Amino acid sequence: MARAYGLLLGFALLGCAPGPPGTGGPPQDLPKAKPLPAYPVVQDGQRYLIGKRDGLYRGERSSNTYPRRFVIVDGTDAPKWDAETRSLTWPLREGEKRIYISESLETSDTPVPVTDSPVIEIAGDAEANQAVAQLQEMLRQGVIANGDVAPSPFGAVSTRFGGHVFWDADVWVFPALMFTDPNRARTIANYRLKYASLWRVEASKWVRQNRPVWGSEIGPLPSDTSGADHRSTGLKVPWETDVNGNNKAMGNSQYQDHITASVALGLSWAADLGLAPADEVNQFQDDAMYFFLYRIQNNDQDEYHIRNVMGPNEFHRVDNDLYTNMAVRAIFYRKALYYRASEIQTSYRVDAARIVIPRDDEGRLKNASNDPETTYQQVSGLLAAFPLQDPEAEREASSLIERFSSRITPNGPAMSASIEATVLARNGKADEALKRWRESWQTYMDGPLIFREKPLTGDSPFITGAAGCLNTVIYGFCGVRLDRTAQPGAKFDFQLKSGMVVSIRPNLPTGWERITVPEFWLDGQKHRLEVTRDTVTVTPLP
Repeated sequence: MARAYGLLLGFALLGCAPGPPGTGGPPQDLPKAKPLPAYPVVQDGQRYLIGKRDGLYRGERSSNTYPRRFVIVDGTDAPKWDAETRSLTWPLREGEKRIYISESLETSDTPVPVTDSPVIEIAGDAEANQAVAQLQEMLRQGVIANGDVAPSPFGAVSTRFGGHVFWDADVWVFPALMFTDPNRARTIANYRLKYASLWRVEASKWVRQNRPVWGSEIGPLPSDTSGADHRSTGLKVPWETDVNGNNKAMGNSQYQDHITASVALGLSWAADLGLAPADEVNQFQDDAMYFFLYRIQNNDQDEYHIRNVMGPNEFHRVDNDLYTNMAVRAIFYRKALYYRASEIQTSYRVDAARIVIPRDDEGRLKNASNDPETTYQQVSGLLAAFPLQDPEAEREASSLIERFSSRITPNGPAMSASIEATVLARNGKADEALKRWRESWQTYMDGPLIFREKPLTGDSPFITGAAGCLNTVIYGFCGVRLDRTAQPGAKFDFQLKSGMVVSIRPNLPTGWERITVPEFWLDGQKHRLEVTRDTVTVTPLP
């Protein structure tokens, strides 16, 4: 990671950046440039908090004639254009000073943690320790605490995707925060519950349009179904939503129906941990289940198919995507347990068992019934093993990795290697997991608080990828698990007020002496978690 990080090539930090060659004024869209996360540097014995602005030329990402990254000292005011020097200047505020960054400054000289907030520590691996501190900080600065605006894949401070929200918030970011930073995790749950009413309208609209799916439509609901009058059609979460919950999905991405199940399951974790009201989550899950009852198509054998969908692999129209179908099945099973505990008889458990799970001719799980099995943009079916934790998928997780890992494009998004690393660690292959985990961040981080979506290219900070790497540390190497019962071989277990159980079984790789999680929250109580190869110590804190 140590590398020269000479920004501005001698230009002033919070002072002047060069203007575009041959022009008499600033870029017209300059005000769109927004401040991005901050990090400290130490130079000449002084500690400075440095803010980063990326992309002065919005829409001209290919230009190499004008520096597109420069740094400022705690400055958030709009820049002023100096026509005489053709430079951009940020006015100094009280307490600020103008400094210059030496071209010889190396990232190894940048201290971490980058705020006063506690960070996860890894004893025995200095490089991993530094990386984890920066990964945590990216999430802290990319997710609002105790708010109701869920983060975009590039965080709360990036203009990428216009701040729109995808499943990244629920499946990747929420798990990375729910034990270590519940106030930020709660923001994601708040957002989803706040706009549930809008997504009930989306489901009603979908039914009125004869239930369109990718390339066709299922048709109107039979007159004897509860949704035929359009009053109880469930809830359909759009693939892409803005900060106000409005549907912004375009093209074939709108057929990624797994997002409705993903959001419902993310909310179930929130309710289990006391981060969301259980009654609101139960209603959300009921409505999500109703939507899938109308989305399912059954055949003569009374099997439930979910056809013509786009799965997590994206760009392919498939039938019975493994992750989608298992996520839907999980909702049905969860609701069956809920109603059974309430002594209400339902057919949901029978319905769950009828959902088709794709397998090949040898009986092995596959990514979809008609999966082309060529190349993949990112992990797909393996998500059923983590974070979904479907028992069937977990039993065959190693086989899924062996058969499909080599087909994932090396230029895809950052999360695939971290998911594989988490699953490998949970299966007792910690050293192999460590290798995959390093691959999940080393080729995506090329500077302080920089995490690219794809290997050393693309915008930053990609907090989805950062969250995936942290999940490996928490759920893979530390071995944390949230489930109905404690995992076999657990060194620690704790039953939550919700009845769910948090258990920990360490999976430390060779060379790692200890992982310390300074803030580990259980039922609203802060703890300190220390994990070694053979021990787990959970200490309550004030």
